[in-house]
Amino acid sequence: MIITSVRLLNFRNYVDEEVQFVKGLNVIEGPNGAGKTNIVEALHLASLGKSFRVTESKNLIKNGEEKARIILTLVKPTKNEIDITLKGNQKYILVNGKPLPKVSMLNEYLHTLVFSPSDITFFETSPLTRRDYLDEQISYFDKTYLDVRKDYEKIVKARNENLKSEQFDDKLHEVYTQKFVTLGLEITRKREIYIKKLENALSNSINEMTKKRIPLRLEYQNSLKSRSSEEENVKALLALKEREKVLGVSLKGPHRDDLVAFIGPNKVATHASQGQKRLLAIALKVAPYDLIENYHEKPVVILDDVLSELDKDHQEQLLDYIKKFKQVFITTTKYALNAHAIYEVKANHISRRIE
Repeated sequence: MIITSVRLLNFRNYVDEEVQFVKGLNVIEGPNGAGKTNIVEALHLASLGKSFRVTESKNLIKNGEEKARIILTLVKPTKNEIDITLKGNQKYILVNGKPLPKVSMLNEYLHTLVFSPSDITFFETSPLTRRDYLDEQISYFDKTYLDVRKDYEKIVKARNENLKSEQFDDKLHEVYTQKFVTLGLEITRKREIYIKKLENALSNSINEMTKKRIPLRLEYQNSLKSRSSEEENVKALLALKEREKVLGVSLKGPHRDDLVAFIGPNKVATHASQGQKRLLAIALKVAPYDLIENYHEKPVVILDDVLSELDKDHQEQLLDYIKKFKQVFITTTKYALNAHAIYEVKANHISRRIE
């Protein structure tokens, strides 16, 4: 897939800007605060219906305006148009002129892989960040996954409310726990399958990027035992009932699991150098590219301010590595190397540099 154009209306700092993109490397250049990231943020929003920077859509609307709009065209291999209107925290989505039944269906049209500066701490930050990453990537490959995840979240909420209640219902707790385990194991197993594939892709990515052989391993630390029966998991959870009632929360399940990376026997979070963490975080974000076999389904890669995170040698290694990608967007304050197209952002306007 190739993004051919995007038009931004009252989105962030843009009043009405349209830009045409090309296959290969698209570099968006400009000073800090000019709005470079706003452009790639819009591209990502068209793939998942959410920003990688803020949680509320109203924050994407230009100050003083009632609504914002993103109109994006792409080819994969036929032409498609994604038209998103943001009003408050509501989203109104049209694909090829027809309303989209569910926001989660956007990723059937556009798949993006995004690295942003906040991802540098990926291996050290809250496990929630790593769970969200897994859920987002799995949803591209498994169209039922997000629905299962939502059903699970509803059960967690209901189960926790019962645990906190002064009128705790024992029978209801058993019913919730059974459903909790059934859905939880489905999520756990899907995550474990995906992580095995991701580990191979990540190893290939980091080895290609650094030209070194790094003994990398990913481990899914799960609290529901996927090799045990549902009955055994239910029994183990019910044994935690009194403790869970005191705390008012469900102590086990996919909502508490984690993805941990190792280099050899050592955890990346605690033993890797800052340089290794940076490269691994970048490699992890682009690794799913190789899991897509269909050429027309290959994701669009977005690297926001990535060059500032690397020294000169690693910048060159990365730029050499990304030549394999069908379409890449890089934002940066200054770019003096080769690219298929370079766009300059100045005074809330975007224009292609004429070489």
